[in-house]
Amino acid sequence: MTSTDSWRIQLAAATQARKHQIEATEIIYWNCSRGLASKLSIVKSIINNFSPKLIFVSEAEIKTTDSLTFFNVKGYELFLPDKPRDNVYRVACYKSRNIEMNKIKNRNWEGLNIIGFENKKCKIVGIYRPFKLEANETQTSRFDDLMEGLWQLKNSGKSIICGGDFNVNWMSNSSMKKKLQEWSEELHLQQRVQGITRYRLVTSMNGIKRAESSCIDHVYSSDILDTGITLIPTAWSDHEIVLASIKLDLPRKMAKSKTKMRVWKNYNQVKIIEGLLGNEQWDVLQNQLMSNLDKICPWRVVRFKSQRGDILDTKIAKIT
Repeated sequence: MTSTDSWRIQLAAATQARKHQIEATEIIYWNCSRGLASKLSIVKSIINNFSPKLIFVSEAEIKTTDSLTFFNVKGYELFLPDKPRDNVYRVACYKSRNIEMNKIKNRNWEGLNIIGFENKKCKIVGIYRPFKLEANETQTSRFDDLMEGLWQLKNSGKSIICGGDFNVNWMSNSSMKKKLQEWSEELHLQQRVQGITRYRLVTSMNGIKRAESSCIDHVYSSDILDTGITLIPTAWSDHEIVLASIKLDLPRKMAKSKTKMRVWKNYNQVKIIEGLLGNEQWDVLQNQLMSNLDKICPWRVVRFKSQRGDILDTKIAKIT
């Protein structure tokens, strides 16, 4: 069996498993690993199979010098963070053109790998915390920068969905996990992903290889939101595809079409009649009408034995 065949079987199984959630809003979070450019065909396949409202892609690695038209996907708009880090956008989002949501503008998110959207009822956010550090950075300082950005979601008065690759293993106890728990509790959020989201083969210093698994891809949603999670394995990344099915009413964009309509605000029957009577061709039109009337309703001679007058006028007189 080829990897493509296996991929199709996995998609079919995931599609079957989510039939009962088909009316839910579906949002996908996926670390594609090593750049969106090399995984664009896979992203298109995911979109064709699931038609998510939003798909957040971590480790996108889109350079400021790249042509964005290369990343176009039919029916979706591509969004990037407001500001890149080292001229690279490491998270990207495809938003369906069928939903009405505006991109969140937040100065505190500049330089962070965060993209968010909102409407009157909710905020939907995607994040990525790379494990590889930049100059003068530590894992703690990078994490604290991310948390400072996430605290901006507090007191919004809206439902919240926030997900992505946090690079914090939910299956182990750590200070970073504790900070995420404190943040989620304060904002009345629940971390919905409970399974393994990343598998990888690690080679130790003495050359021994071992399999390692973790839950570093999270989805947080408001307590009041009915949220289901489906993990979809893929051979093209060491991360599972995380599909969140959420009972969420997102307004759809109305289809725009054009039609020709007559403007009746200046309608005036008297002016229309006056316009007809004043037409030089009115006599010609009247003659044509009478000629057609003669053909359809011809004159007829009625004979009487005695002089009785006009029968039609008599009947009309009786009615009136």
